[in-house]
Amino acid sequence: MSNILPPTVYDLINKVVNRDIKNFLISVHGPNKKGEGFMGQMCFVTLQEKNSEKILNFVVKQAIDNDFLRAAYPIRDIFMNEIYFYTKIWPCMQELQKVLPPTSGFNKIAKCFTTTSDNRLEKIVLENIKFLNFELFDKRATFDKEHVEFILKEYGKFHALSFACRASNPEEYFKLAKELKDIHLHLQPGKDDEIMQKYNRCIEDGIENFFYNNRYEGDYSVILHGDCWSNNMMFKYDILDELDYYLKVYHISLEEILKDFGLNSDDIYPFRVLKDDWKQYCHLGFIMGLFVWKIKTTYDEDVIDFSDFKENFEDLNEKYMSAKYDEVAFKKRTRELILHMCENNFL
Repeated sequence: MSNILPPTVYDLINKVVNRDIKNFLISVHGPNKKGEGFMGQMCFVTLQEKNSEKILNFVVKQAIDNDFLRAAYPIRDIFMNEIYFYTKIWPCMQELQKVLPPTSGFNKIAKCFTTTSDNRLEKIVLENIKFLNFELFDKRATFDKEHVEFILKEYGKFHALSFACRASNPEEYFKLAKELKDIHLHLQPGKDDEIMQKYNRCIEDGIENFFYNNRYEGDYSVILHGDCWSNNMMFKYDILDELDYYLKVYHISLEEILKDFGLNSDDIYPFRVLKDDWKQYCHLGFIMGLFVWKIKTTYDEDVIDFSDFKENFEDLNEKYMSAKYDEVAFKKRTRELILHMCENNFL
């Protein structure tokens, strides 16, 4: 722990406390663990007011400033999407929910204090909810039924806001949505085949399936949480063979919020359409699942840190392929995924 902040972070935190940071004691906690942030780095900051017991806890998300990685991956676009969500989309969704009963709606978003979108200096200052007793789920474990149900219910509520916005003000909704950048346009079949071929070793037609399933072509689009792996979720504590059940958990949650807006889910997004969409687009989750479970089961000493790579894709791919991991756990998890896809005729 130290009390020294990088100048750009100091200026942002100072902005949050109305340029009064000199009246606070600063504590800087350790950064995120290796492998916990692939496209960004975290800075954890605590401010304690000198003349009171007031304490403020922040997380500062910082985009990686690495020439090779920023050229290879859409890091700026990823951060600009998140900044746009916190500064434009979420305020609109909060305003939309004012007509709902106090017990309804969706509010599972950490408070954002400020952002900066300067190139190579992209940052987001959030409330550190670890101090509210939230914690990360063990990334090497699979979600149990209780966690799956909870996540799907919250996604149902969140997606209901997009449907409600589209129903009440479609022009405003599409105006909001079109400003989100498609981060997967950086690699496209037919255009970037040489690069994509290097990632096509593990599964035939995997890249093509990935990009096809990432572009939703139906009539029921919503604004999504773009990266729903366990490290991007936190829980405060007071499966695969049940797909219909879990889809129903999600749809009932979506249906309840739409009903509070005076909307009928059968008109907005019928359950049968959800099932059809799942069958058509689940390959994206399947491919990501195979990739992510390799990362999740990698031993700590071999965890990939993207900031270590300076020059080329070959180094990154070699590191990923050669990383030592728990093969028993990996085979068990991926076998479950493959069996699920086969048994439901998704492959």
